[in-house]
Amino acid sequence: MKYDKVVAINKEKSRQKAQVAKKEIQTMLENGERITVEELRERTGFARSFFYRNPEVREALYNARSKQQMSCNSMQVIRAIEAEDEIINLKIQITKLKMEYEKLKSLEQGLIEENKKLKKELKETSKVSIDK
Repeated sequence: MKYDKVVAINKEKSRQKAQVAKKEIQTMLENGERITVEELRERTGFARSFFYRNPEVREALYNARSKQQMSCNSMQVIRAIEAEDEIINLKIQITKLKMEYEKLKSLEQGLIEENKKLKKELKETSKVSIDK
């Protein structure tokens, strides 16, 4: 075999391996799996260095990781906003309950005073009745 033919065969093998690797990266991305070189190595059987040396695969790997990072961060931001909203709602509810508590406490104090007054009146009227 001539040297040019060997080079062409190696390039074709490398291109096919790159396609397999990119397909596996895409599959992992679609399935929401964490994309690591170790996991790709296990799934494809390619050497770890292949994923770093092949520029096409390295770029696909970098892009996929960026997408995962972005979606993860986006979800974290959404959850944080939802949590803050919930905290605000709960603080509002706590404030309303405290106000209601103070109102009821004041009402209770008024009722206690009225009860004392009525008891006093009752004692006075019963003393007047007994005296007659």
